[in-house]
Amino acid sequence: MVHDNQKTSPEPPARKTGHKRVKLKSFMDYIDICLAENVRNDEVIFAEIKA
Repeated sequence: MVHDNQKTSPEPPARKTGHKRVKLKSFMDYIDICLAENVRNDEVIFAEIKA
């Protein structure tokens, strides 16, 4: 017997790709510098970009 919570869910809708990369393109050099300096916290990087 399969319970409702055990049924397989349908596949999620396909995600659009590339949209976020376009928004980040102007910041990619800075993000690469942060990653090279082992800054891995996305909140820190985002706060610095917003400033």
